[in-house]
Amino acid sequence: MKEDTVTSITMKKTIQNIVFITLLGVAGNGVSQELDDQAFSELLSLDISDLTNLVVSVASKRDEKIGEAPSVISMVTAKEIKAFGAKNLKDVLARVTSIQGFGSHFYPHVVSMRGQTLKHSNNEILFLVNGRPFRTSWNGGTNYPLLLSFPVDMVESLEIIRGPGSVLYGSGAFSGVININTKKSKALTDSQIALKYGSFNTRGVVAAAGTQTAAVEVVAGINVSRTDGWRFSAIDEQNVNDSVDMAEDNTGAIAVLNSGGFTITTVYTESDVDHMGAGVRWPTSSQQVSHALVDLAYQHDLSSMWNVSYNLTYNHFDIDASDSGKRYSRDLLFEPMLQGALSDTLDVLIGGVYENQNGSVAENGGDYDSNHSSFYSQLDYRPWERIKFTAGFQRNKVKGMDADVSPRLGMVADLGKGWGGKLLYGKAFRSAYGTEKFVNGPRIFGTPKLLPETIATWDAQLFYQTPHLYIATTYFHSQIEDLIGRIPNGGGTFTFANSGKANFEGLELEGCYNVDEHWALHGSATYQQSDDNSNVDDVSLSPNVMAKLGLSYQTNSGHSFAAFNSYFGEPADISQHNPGVAQVNPNAGAYNLLTLNASLNLNRLLGKSNGSNMSLELYVDNALNEAIYYPEFNRKRINAIPVYSGRAYYATFKLAF
Repeated sequence: MKEDTVTSITMKKTIQNIVFITLLGVAGNGVSQELDDQAFSELLSLDISDLTNLVVSVASKRDEKIGEAPSVISMVTAKEIKAFGAKNLKDVLARVTSIQGFGSHFYPHVVSMRGQTLKHSNNEILFLVNGRPFRTSWNGGTNYPLLLSFPVDMVESLEIIRGPGSVLYGSGAFSGVININTKKSKALTDSQIALKYGSFNTRGVVAAAGTQTAAVEVVAGINVSRTDGWRFSAIDEQNVNDSVDMAEDNTGAIAVLNSGGFTITTVYTESDVDHMGAGVRWPTSSQQVSHALVDLAYQHDLSSMWNVSYNLTYNHFDIDASDSGKRYSRDLLFEPMLQGALSDTLDVLIGGVYENQNGSVAENGGDYDSNHSSFYSQLDYRPWERIKFTAGFQRNKVKGMDADVSPRLGMVADLGKGWGGKLLYGKAFRSAYGTEKFVNGPRIFGTPKLLPETIATWDAQLFYQTPHLYIATTYFHSQIEDLIGRIPNGGGTFTFANSGKANFEGLELEGCYNVDEHWALHGSATYQQSDDNSNVDDVSLSPNVMAKLGLSYQTNSGHSFAAFNSYFGEPADISQHNPGVAQVNPNAGAYNLLTLNASLNLNRLLGKSNGSNMSLELYVDNALNEAIYYPEFNRKRINAIPVYSGRAYYATFKLAF
């Protein structure tokens, strides 16, 4: 942002003053005002979750309680998002167990799970929108338009699998799966509009609405935001020192129509961001990335115990980079699925996928057109009331290559008195993407017959839950094989090839405690370590330790206040991979990322008992004003680059009518 105008400075100082006053608790007499008995009862019924009855669908493609799902799962609800605040999905995910958000010189927004991000294209995590894959065959991992532009106000919940998911979701469900469940019309009884303004001349508008008749339900939301950007200053690979405002333009929208057994889901995300280019060299470049999804679904109940569904899913992806031109992918898949119960103790799921992938990895050439097919099945067997066994597999076939099978096995046990346990094994894969197979110089060359990367993961979890308390500890061990990387040919050229292995293991602790109708506590801690077949430790450079803690408070008058701190330990040093790395920027170190959020019910503060509902949200990002650097983990020629802004302030006015 060019914050040298009187208007911008005045607005910024005004927001800062309001935020600090509010977060210190000077909320006027509105905090002490009491709701009438009926309104307060309704508030409690909406806000106090029974943690033993949280339901997810991502683990088995059907609804089941978290404690019974055959995966290690975290869940973020719309209530938590509202309490702790967020500029975008990346902010929300950065608070989740074992997830860290950072960036690279080319992809400024990346999320890592369990430290298993070995390349900056971020294709180890599969994103789903209402269960449908938001994926591109171009490189599988340019997810930042979704992270930055998806309308957060449309999120009903996030279901996060930490661990493999390829048995049901195919390529890219590698380190984890993140399913975005959007709100139904009953959660959008009022149309909503929000206006935002904040640091770096950030401004935006969000709108959401829903309606339902006897025959049709429609919900829709849109988010448009612009920012001049925080000041990015660094020395590049050529020892040039410069700085630039990291501007962003983001647009995201979603619409869902349900009628009978038919559902149409459309998603559009677009981001235009500045970055340091394919090489870590000044001047900066920019790239515009858009990704749209259209899913046509039909579900039919064959009986009270069996149903069949059909999905036709289209992913439309474009990237236009100022330093490397235009590329695209157009991917269409068809997926029929049958699920039901063979008996009171045995459930079965059978499905298949046929996908055509079409795209271009270079502006002038590198076109591809390939077909993929897969078949998957899962059985859930409950021989005793407190024990469930799960077994499944996916057979994946790429034309011209041998078929590959990914299995899963699991046992979930109810140990009594609120205790439970899970013992899980799964194998996942990441097929080579278009850029890795079909790029053809001048410096980087693809290999069409690349084997998929595979990961085999063991998880052992012990958990305890009551209606107001959930706590779990998980041990995981993952082995990655057939890593796809760039192998030097000499003369400054590289070829994509399968090479190397990596091992990851760690311990996770997570919990949530709804103290009463006012107070809630969320937290997690992770320790992970890794090595590769060359005996290099901390191969991904990710910090060994993460610790996160959040506290929220809601008053009887509908106001809420929250603080959330995420601690990330010191990352590994690039010198263990490249002893000649240039130490040109401040080294990446440990940091605390503290956010503060306040939501004020303006109707109560203004004494209005009817009319439109108004609220004001005040959000402080990086409240400790930490200087946050991360290792330049892609090219590994310089030690680190800045990846996060300093302290920033944002205000949002919301109107529901």
